[in-house]
Amino acid sequence: MLVVTITGTVVLARLFSRSDDCHSGPVSTLRVLVVDDSPAFRAAVSSFLGLDDRLDIVDAVESAAAAFDVLSHRRVDLVLLDVTMPERSGTSAAVEMAATYPKLTIVLCSTMSRTDLGIPAHDDSRRVIFIPKDELVPDALIEQWERHLH
Repeated sequence: MLVVTITGTVVLARLFSRSDDCHSGPVSTLRVLVVDDSPAFRAAVSSFLGLDDRLDIVDAVESAAAAFDVLSHRRVDLVLLDVTMPERSGTSAAVEMAATYPKLTIVLCSTMSRTDLGIPAHDDSRRVIFIPKDELVPDALIEQWERHLH
């Protein structure tokens, strides 16, 4: 399995053997929307996450406005949402997404730490959580989605 660590727009890759794979079992396909103003990050994370057959990258868009457009006409299970974007912050968009789409899991991500951004680890509903960009791996996204389901 290919594991990629993404820091800003730098992508580093390491190859692990299947014996190191820590998938906990079968999961239905998770439909993911990637929202980030950096074209390089969108391309890298979409390509990397798309390598995992448990994930289906529905779309990769540059803004919160574009994300709401996708959400209005496509089925999405999880939104991977950059915290810092020019027109509207990810935290502001996450609040509206959570209110508008109650079954949606929202993962805020940034190169900055959660503490530096003043973002709680997750909301009370466990639907909006934070994962640093350098820790984005398929298992982390799937784990958060499954926690939201239960």
